Formats: sequence, C-alpha cells, structure tokens
Amino acid sequence: MKETQIDNLIVPINIQALCVGSEDSTQNAFIKREADFSQLPYVDSSGGWQNYKANISENILTNPFEDDQTSLEQGIHLHWALPDALTNGEAQDNLKFPLVPNRWLVVRIPFDNSNNPLTIKSWIIESDALSTNQNNSSYITVPVNYGQTNTQPYNYLGAVYDTSNWQENSSGQYYSNFTALGYGAVNFASCYQNCRSIFGLYDDVSDLPSETVNCTYLVIGWYSNSKNDFLRTISNGKGLDELVEQWLADNSWSIANNAEFDIANANSLYSGFVKNVAWNATNTNSTYLDISSANATVVFAESSIEALSAFISETYASDNRTIVEDLFNALQLGLLKNNSPNLTELDYKLHLKRFSQHSGSIIWTIVPGKENTGNDINIPLELADPLNQINILQQSYDRLTFSIQSLQYQIFSDWYKYMVVSYGNPPSNAPSAQDIQNFITNEITNSLNTLSTQKDDLLKKINNFQNNLKGLISNYDTLELKQAPTSRYYSPIDPTILLVNQDESWTYAGERNFTADGILSCRVSSQIVVSTGEVQGYLSNSNLPFLNDFNSLINEAIILTQSSNLQNGEVLPESIAINDWRQIPWLPLSLEWEAYYIPLAKANGNYDTNHIVNNFNFDQDANELTYSTTVNSSIFGQQETYRGCITLTPNTTYNLCERINEYLQYYPDSPYATKLQQAVDKIQKIPTSQTTVLAQILNGFNKALIMSKQTLQLQVYDPFDSTDNPFTNTTVQRAVGNQNISAPVPIDSFNPIIDGISCISRLRIIDAFGRYKDIPYNKIIYPSSANTYVQQGSNYIALYPRIVQPCRLQFEFLATDSKEAEANKSPAVNPICGWILINNINNALMFYDATGVPIGMLQVGQSKAIWRSAPSIYPFDTSLDACFLNKNAELYNLAKTIYNGVDNPFEYLSNLFKVIDSTCTKIVSKEQFFSNPALLGKPLALVQASIQLQLQGLSAVNESWDALSTDILNSNPLNRTNNQFTTVNFPVQLGDYQNFQDGLVGYFVSGGDDVDYSTFYSSETMGDNIQKSTNLLLQPYSIISKQPAKIISMLVDPTVPINANIGILPVTTISIPPDQYVQTLKNMYITFLTAPVISAMITSSSSLTSSIPLSKENGANWTWVQAQKQPDNSIKWTEVAITPDSTIFANNKQIIEGWLKLNQS
Repeated sequence: MKETQIDNLIVPINIQALCVGSEDSTQNAFIKREADFSQLPYVDSSGGWQNYKANISENILTNPFEDDQTSLEQGIHLHWALPDALTNGEAQDNLKFPLVPNRWLVVRIPFDNSNNPLTIKSWIIESDALSTNQNNSSYITVPVNYGQTNTQPYNYLGAVYDTSNWQENSSGQYYSNFTALGYGAVNFASCYQNCRSIFGLYDDVSDLPSETVNCTYLVIGWYSNSKNDFLRTISNGKGLDELVEQWLADNSWSIANNAEFDIANANSLYSGFVKNVAWNATNTNSTYLDISSANATVVFAESSIEALSAFISETYASDNRTIVEDLFNALQLGLLKNNSPNLTELDYKLHLKRFSQHSGSIIWTIVPGKENTGNDINIPLELADPLNQINILQQSYDRLTFSIQSLQYQIFSDWYKYMVVSYGNPPSNAPSAQDIQNFITNEITNSLNTLSTQKDDLLKKINNFQNNLKGLISNYDTLELKQAPTSRYYSPIDPTILLVNQDESWTYAGERNFTADGILSCRVSSQIVVSTGEVQGYLSNSNLPFLNDFNSLINEAIILTQSSNLQNGEVLPESIAINDWRQIPWLPLSLEWEAYYIPLAKANGNYDTNHIVNNFNFDQDANELTYSTTVNSSIFGQQETYRGCITLTPNTTYNLCERINEYLQYYPDSPYATKLQQAVDKIQKIPTSQTTVLAQILNGFNKALIMSKQTLQLQVYDPFDSTDNPFTNTTVQRAVGNQNISAPVPIDSFNPIIDGISCISRLRIIDAFGRYKDIPYNKIIYPSSANTYVQQGSNYIALYPRIVQPCRLQFEFLATDSKEAEANKSPAVNPICGWILINNINNALMFYDATGVPIGMLQVGQSKAIWRSAPSIYPFDTSLDACFLNKNAELYNLAKTIYNGVDNPFEYLSNLFKVIDSTCTKIVSKEQFFSNPALLGKPLALVQASIQLQLQGLSAVNESWDALSTDILNSNPLNRTNNQFTTVNFPVQLGDYQNFQDGLVGYFVSGGDDVDYSTFYSSETMGDNIQKSTNLLLQPYSIISKQPAKIISMLVDPTVPINANIGILPVTTISIPPDQYVQTLKNMYITFLTAPVISAMITSSSSLTSSIPLSKENGANWTWVQAQKQPDNSIKWTEVAITPDSTIFANNKQIIEGWLKLNQS
C-alpha cells in the first residue's frame, strides 16, 4: 500500500434493534444480568457495614432457571456486535484479549411516510466510564477497589451523553484494560443485559412523533486513545506493506478494492446501521415480543460429531441408522477414504473425541542442534542415564505441583464453606466456623507448606542435574537439551447437546458478523457512499473527533435507507453493516440446561473395590466399558438434578455435504453411494437461512458430579475480617493463590466415577438481548450406538464410565540397568532384557541376550524341558545357571521358571510354543527377520514396563457438610473423604490381539516384589500356566497412595507398538525406538541341533559335504558348527561352509553330530 492520503479504516459491525411495547414491558421475559457487583458486602468510609453477608460468588451471580426474571422498558433497545478479531484471545502465558473501542456515537434518523429524514438525535457512549453512583444511563456494575478497606468495591460502568455538548473528560475515571470480556465474563459484550450503555443503548423514543415512523440507527465506534487502537497491533518494522497484508489476513479482514491508505496515521472506526425500525407510539397496548416457546429438535450425545451424525441419520436416513451414522462419523473425522470406513480406526477416533486434554507439564529431551534439525539421533549412553534421572525428578516435581494446586483449591473450597457458616444460615449438620477455621489452618501449616518445601527442594535438584547434563552435552556439538510436553492427562468431555431449528427467525448471535467468504470487507473514509458529492453537516460539535467521517457516515445511512442504487465507483458497506429490520430478531446466544443423572447404587455411599469389575464388561470394538448387569431400577441410586448455562456455538451440515460430494466423486461405485446421495439431496433442499444447527457441550455437568459449580469466582476476601488476626485476607488469600476456580456445592451428591445414566429434563435458550424461550420437546434423538433405558418415565442414555477428574494411564518401559521407569519421551536406555525365538526344527525356545548373542535353548523332551547351552559360546552341557551368569536377571528368571519353576515344565513349554506361534501370525512386523515359519518363529523381545492410573493432583473430595465434619475429626488434610473411589479397581487390557498393529504377544505380572513367570497371559488359555489375558486391575493413584505402579514383563515384537486400553481413557501406546533393536536383529543367528549326519570327512580347512536338504533363504546362508575333542581333552569349535553331496555311499564318510547355523548375510 502506497502512502497517498490519510484515510481511516471503516470496519463493519452488525447492529440489532429490539422494540419493546407497553405490554411487553410488563412481561418478565428477560434474564437478569450475569453478575450484580452492587451486592458485594463492604465496610464504607465511615465504618458502616453494607450488604452484610458472605463475600462469595453465589451472592452476586444469576442462576439458571431463576424464577425472578426481569423486563425491559418500553422503547427501542440497540445492541451491536464487536468484530470477531476483537473478541478472540491470543494464547500466551495467560489468554490475552485486544482492547476494544471505548467511544460510540449513536445516531437516530427517523423517516416520515415519504421516506424523508426528520430531525436526528444522537448520543455519545463512554463505554469505559466509571461512576460510584448509578445515573440514568448506568446499569452495569464492575468490581473496582475490590479488596480494599473502607471503600465501595464496585463502580457503575458506561455513561451516555447528548452529543451536542459532549467532550472528552481528561479528569474522569475510566476502566483500565477495557476488553470484550469486561470484568471477565465470556458473554459480557455479546449479551445486552451485560453491556447496556456499553455496547448497547436504550432509546425511550418519547420525543418521536405520535404516528408510526421508521427509524435508522447508525452506530460508530472508535478509541479515545489512538495508542490503544487495534491498528496499533501491527508490528513495527521494515516492510510495512507486507506487515499490513499479513495483519489483515490474520484477522480475516480485507480492504474493498484494495484501497490505499496511510496505515501509520490512520485510525479504525467501527460502523453499521439498522434501518426501517418501525415504531408506533400511539398503540398504548403495543406488543412486539413473541413469548411463545422455541421449537427445536434436540440431540443428546457424548460428542458433537456423534450428535450431528445422529441427527442426520435419524432425520434423513432413518433406515439402517447405524450404517449411516458410521459413514457420517467417518466423513467428519476424515476417515472415509475408500469404499468402506475402517471401523477399528473409527471407534478409536470417536473414543478419543470423548475426552479433553490437560497439560502433563514438561519432559527433558536431547535433540539435534539447529544445524542438524530433522536428523535422527542416538543418545550416547553417557547421557542416557542422567537424562532419565532428571526426568524422574521432573515427574516428581510435576506431581507435587499438581497436588499443591489441588490442595490450594481445596483450601478455597473449605474457606467458601467457612464463609457460608460465618455469614449465612448453614444446615444443622455443618461444623462450626471455628472448627473449619482450625482445620484450614492445619491444611495450610502442616500440608501445603510441607508440600511446597518438598517442591522447592526438588527444583534445586533439577537445576543441579540440568547444569550437569548441559556440561556433558557440551562435549557433543550436534546436541541440545530442550523441554517438550510430556504425556497429557485426560478428563471426559461433558455430554453434548445439538439443537436444530428450521425457523427463519433464528440467527445465531455469534454469527452476526459472519460473511459468505469468511472475510470482513472493510473500507476507507474516501469510499463512504456520498452520492451528491457533498456532505451535510448533521453534527457540529467541534469536540468530536473524525467529524468529517461521522457526517459522511450519517449521509451514507440516509442515502442507503432511501435507496440502494449506487453511482459508479461507490462501494457499499459489507452486508452485515446494513441491517434491514423487518421483525423482532431472535438471536440465540446461550443455553440454560437442566439434566437428571442416576448413578449406580453404592452401599453406604462408598464404592466397593470391584464396583467397575462387577458392573461392566470391556467392549473391545468400541474401546469402552458397557453394563454387564441387567439394567433396571434396582441397580441405580438416587436421581440427581444439575443445572448450568453455556454459550452456544454453530455447527453446520453444509460442509459435511461438501465432504460427501467429494467422496462420491472419488468412489461413485461405493455401496453407500445411494444412501449418502439421498441424505445430501434432502439436506440441500433446506434453505440455509431457515436452518440453525447449534451445538455445545454441557459445560459444568461433570464438575457438578464432584460437587463443584463452574462459575465466575471472587478473589478470597472478607471485608469484615479481623485486622488483628486476618485469617481470610492474609492466611487463606496467600494460600489459595489463583486456584479459586469453582465453587463447592455441599448439598449435592458426590459421584467421582461416572457410572450411571442421564437425560435432559429442561432447556431454555437465551438470545443476545437477554430474552429467553423454553424449548419443549417430545423426543430426544440419541446416537444409534448409545444404550438407552427408560427410567421414571424418561428415556435415559448410559454414559460411558469415566473418572471425573483428569487422570492418565502412565505406561512406561523400565530401564534394564536400574529398574526405574523410563521417564524419557522415548527410552534412552535400551529396555530390552533379552530375546526368545522359537526353533521349530528342534522344538525348542531359544534365548539370546539383549545384544543378540545366543545363550541356549529349552527343548521339549519326551516328558520334560531340556536345557542346551549355545554352541561355540559355552562348553557343551553348560548348565542353565552358568549360562545366565552376568546376564539379565529377568531373562534368567523366565528361563529358570519354565525349566524347573512350575509343576509341569514339559506342558508349559509345549503350550508356550503354540500360543506364541498363534499370536505372532496376527502381528505384521515392520522389520523382517528370517521368513521361513517352518524353521523358526519371530524374534521376541522381553521387556519390562510399569503401568499406573495416575490422578492429576490429589483425589477429588466429597464437599458435603457431613464429609467436612468427618475430615475435621480425622485431621488429615491430605487424606480426605472421597467415598473410597481411589480403592476401585479399573481393568486394563494390555495389547489388542485383533489389531495387526499391536506387538504384544503376552505378558507376566508382578506377584509381590518380583514378576511371576509361572503364568503367561496371552490371547487364549492352554493348561495351567497359560491364561487368557484377564485385565490388569489398577486403582487411581495420587501422591498419598500406598500402591506402587504395577510391573509387568512382556514378550513383544519390538517393531510394532504396544497398546494399553483402560476404557475410561484414550488408548496409551509405547514403542521401542528402531535404533535399539534393528542392528541386533541383523546380528542374530539361529542354530539347529542336527544328529546324526552322514558326511565326508571334515578337515580344518574344508567344508562340510553333506546331503542334508537345506532350504534356500533369501539374504541368509547355512554353515555347520561342530565340537571337536582335542588331544588334551579340550573342545575346539569348528564352523565351516556346507557343500551339497551327491555321493552318499562313496568312501570316506562319517556319522557326525553338530549344529546347522543359519546366518543373515
């Protein structure tokens, strides 16, 4: 852009108008504002106590479905939507939002019956103006001076002035850091009830003529301080033209006709108008509002993907719903790439979509330096162990950090209840305020401070290890020490609601700035439509900035109200900036929901250890747990009712149609083509303007299960706290920090494990003006895969079992040298203990050490297992114990147990061959060893791993008054009442025997301190020592848990990952880096005991001439290994090549014994 003239940037915004008649003004059809900070308690400047009550959020917030709603005054109410670029936060350490315009000019232009403009009226809104007292135009309160003594803790925000005598007040009080969130509410700027006289205006229309008039309302916004202008977010530097283009693209903005303007000196103005707003002042009983209910189709599912597919399949393809849903799910996930979806992959992806992720903190890694980026590295052994040690320390540090955070929240929760008891009307079973205060003091002094000290000590150790490790790495020019995200925690997403309406009056509030191409087309001042070329000066106040632009925009609004015909070269504003008002808008913005939940019954309210095992089976296809018992009212407990309010988001079916058409283009002969095309045809017949698809998870549902309300929270403060002993304002405030994230609900029930059924009982939609409508429904659509049950006259959906609080399945290899879990991103120390290989010729199980050197074999004898030492490595008939001297202990324990550690070694070894051979045929290896199954099986690595179900932080706590009384008596703040849910066993399935991409053959589990190798768990049962893989049982772990991680030894194909599936979490996968096994596999060879053999005489330099039929193996060759007794009775091992012999009965033959050796070339 070349610098030609100073023009301002005109950014289009959408203006909406709501007419409220005299009868409408008597209807309580509107919700109240979200928060009323005028209800905050405080001590005034004279020492008087005002609003004497607990300083907690529930005393200032509006609750869902409140009976005491409100009305709006008779007249016209305006609300405008800020551009999306000003309402989107930038992810940094904390989410940062841009500053928004804080000055607004609103111009009312009435027109007579001939469409001629009458006398205009205009107002100036100072959106960020603060006042201690409410004036006629101030409605919204915000916290100001909160936490300060002897002062009012709130102000009124926003002020409205007549334009004619307005000027900037340099001495006025203004709200700092003025963003679209206001005081921190997501819907602050998007809901009129939250931002009236800030991003909205009430016109009482008392000065309008008595006859019906049509009004145009023009709104223009700007920044009072140009340094705060959104244009100033363009980075300074060279190449300004490129920076501007990138800035526009980043914000999805453009400039009409690529107009040129001086970006360095320009300001941004935000403008739009609504025209033809009809008002009739003579109709004394006028009503504009439709207070009837809002009809909508309701879908209830575990994810938005499943909800949309369920709606489409039920509505447009009701026959064969399951097949159609699978297709639409696959399409949304991008998995339908051939003639049929991969159902295994589809189930895996859908399972993953049912969770939200939480940071697991960091892990230290050694990576290539900048000059070697992209190159694979092998971590030197000198660095591997120190790297593992620093990551073990980091894991402990992170667990302490999460535990401290959860304890800080618990202190806040206990303090919240302390405030209720101190200033409210607590129930009779609540402890005294003094008892709660003493308990909180104990929490802080003996628990929080102790954990904090441990954390500080760990940090010092980590810093020391980091410095030492950096010193070692400095010897390697190509390596660097970096931080990376570690394995994440997961929590279940809340259930999802999908609302579908086919009424053209629905316009989603969040899409008021939506354009067809997704780009907001801006203009510059010189492009404002002024058909006559002359601008009439409707405004004359010289204190107004940008006066020429203001008058030009007023002229434009008049012109475009009277006619939309343009002269050549004129540029219309973006369509969203011209709202032709024809009826009262309905702008769905948020949803109040009420849901029932019925958990499984629990004896005395506590969980039994086998609560999950006794009630659920593992559905391997869906990767989920499903009810194993007969579902009827006898297995369920008491019904709970939960409520919440969520902001709606759009979900459209039309991009799905595009995916279907694309699929049909590539696969016209698909067996599903007809059904898909029928669905597309039906969907596309619906006009876009008449269909609204809104979806949102029920935020707060899962939190409610653990007695927590997810709402805006006040900082810890008690205005009436003693100055001599400031318990709240010093002790608790410092301890809680920023962990005041949700409020406890002591009157609910504690359900930390999702195990029950749920249904929607009530829905209410709220629009951008705060108007609400209830949604009646006769039927709720559920996905066809969902299990539904009729209870108490309603249709309930079975929710998949989950632990509510974030947790993870920590599945890690053990380092062979230290027996510590490999805490690195991938194992730095080789986790392979050794190798086994089936020898089909000798009916034996061969053992190799971790480097691929053979040790010996266990051979199936007539009634026992026979040990034979490896030829040329050990003297003939060397014992098993002697062969394994200085070898890996776990590999030795495995061999020794099979040999003589079970009642029937012969049967164990024989069955082990069969089950290994059967399972290996289902695994597709990524690296090829010898490929003749008649001779041998796959090389299998023996590895060890630890597995643990880890909670993020301390366990969730029962927040009831009874539980608090019990905890006070027990006086152990780290071991609170949790209804024993941390003693529940959760089954874990290791490996997936139906998945070719899983490398687990079988495993052995720890029996006390050591692994028990007498029972092998695999895909089937054979005899006493081989059992079909029953699931491992894990209990939730936190830092106060006494159960260590479970240790398992596994036989695996190292070229393929190993999966662990617990159902309540996404599948966890671990794999061995190729550099830790590829060369070993290449070095491995196999020997076959062969006797007797007729051969020509062997000399030390000749080859073996024999008629043994040998197979030709690609990439391999045969040799002969023989032990020869020397004159001094020593044994000399000889290895020679093999030459085919066609003269079996010629002279100079001998009968020999030895080993055929198959070597890889």
